[in-house]
Formats: sequence, C-alpha cells, structure tokens
Amino acid sequence: GGQRRRLAIALELLARPGLLLLDEPATGLDPARSKRLLALLRTLADKGCTVVLVTHATADIALCDRVAVLGQDGRLCFYGPAVEAPGFFDTADFAGIYTCLTEDATSAAMWEVRFQQSPYYEQYIGNQPVPPAPTVRPSLPRRALCGSDGKGCGNAGGWPAAPPLYCAATG
Repeated sequence: GGQRRRLAIALELLARPGLLLLDEPATGLDPARSKRLLALLRTLADKGCTVVLVTHATADIALCDRVAVLGQDGRLCFYGPAVEAPGFFDTADFAGIYTCLTEDATSAAMWEVRFQQSPYYEQYIGNQPVPPAPTVRPSLPRRALCGSDGKGCGNAGGWPAAPPLYCAATG
C-alpha cells in the first residue's frame, strides 16, 4: 500500500506538474513518512505548484492554504482559508467540523446556505466568473475515465457518482 503510493507520487513528480491532484496521499504511510510527504507537498505549493488533495486526516488540513468542506450530496459548506474553517463552523478544531455536518439529515444543507450567505462565499466564490461548459469531451476510453469495469468511479457512502469527465484514471 504505502510503497505503491510513494512510487505513484514520485512518478508524477518527475514531470514537474503545475497541478497535482491527490486522493488521500498519506493513506498507508507511517506517521514519519506521512509528515515528510505533506512537507514535500507544502514545499511544492510554495514553489508555485497547485496541490489539491482530498483528506479525512484533520492534521493534514493545517498545512493547506485553503480548504473546501463538502457535506452530504457534495454540498459546498465552506471554502476559504484553512485556519478560518473551524471558526466558521463554531468549533475548536477540524474534527469538530465533521460533527457539525452530520448532526442530522439537514445539517449539510443548512451549512451550505450559511456559507452562501457568508463573506467567504462573496470573497472566494461569488466574484469568480463561471467558466463556459466544455463543448468537447476527452476521447479517452471509458476505462481510463471511470474504472476497470467501465461502470463508474465508485459510490462509497451513498454519494452520487461523479460524471466520468471528472474521475481519475484507475490504471
């Protein structure tokens, strides 16, 4: 697990990407290697590489400049400086955000509305132009876009499957 993950990340870094998308990059790594990997990602970001990572490890969030917090059904409940996210949710730490979003069936919807009415939304989302929808889809085989079985990107936890255009290659 951890060795394959390190190799995959190392191979990506050889190309010196301007954008690096990582899903749970520290999963399977021991704490020391995880810390070194996250320090490397922070260094890459400081040198101009855009690093986007998905994580449930709340310690990782503190190294991020900005955080997008998604609730049930992909609701955008916060986007802004990572250090300000706990305060937005009226909680002391990042772990408390999970509690806020799962208190009941309508929690994520309530936080989404609160975010849309906040200065964070106006500053980081509201003033941004909406890019036009792409007119041409990539000509990659469905396997490269979704999964080895061609049926989709997974649907863990009851989340709706993402459109194939936004799914990662699975090899």
